[in-house]
Amino acid sequence: NFSAGDLGKWSVYSTLPVAARDQENEILLTGTWELAQAKGGLMPTLPDLSGLEWKRIRLPATVQYALFEAGAIPNPWYADNWKKLQWIHGRDWYLRREFRIPKEWSGRHIRLRFDGMDYTGAVWLDQKFLGLHEGMFGGPTFDVTAAVSDGAAHQLVVRLFHEADATSKDSGGS
Repeated sequence: NFSAGDLGKWSVYSTLPVAARDQENEILLTGTWELAQAKGGLMPTLPDLSGLEWKRIRLPATVQYALFEAGAIPNPWYADNWKKLQWIHGRDWYLRREFRIPKEWSGRHIRLRFDGMDYTGAVWLDQKFLGLHEGMFGGPTFDVTAAVSDGAAHQLVVRLFHEADATSKDSGGS
């Protein structure tokens, strides 16, 4: 298990600013993902995710909005529903999806770039730990050239960590 002191050792910060989209040279990973509430502590090896309750969602979105769109929670903007949904912020969440690198990209330098995470996240590609990132905007960016194969399916998993709130009655949630 990682400790709080390990965050700095594994953190990845993007050296590249968020740039304009180039549809000929990038694959956008917006759209359909799967979301599940995380269990257990953070480990550099990806834990077994098979026993989790996965929901199909659409990204980009907040976890709360994605759960609402998936029909897993009531409308958070109706009446005082938001009060009943505060538990969401006290949990860690996994996001996952598969993607393929186009065969015609053979020999290219491949980067996996996030425009941001809300707020701290750990990233695995094909069950290999890539690193941690803290910060809503500007990264992380991972060089995955050696880790991906053209035309093959690759699985991306992100664990989003809740922000601990000492004033919350339910801040331990994962």
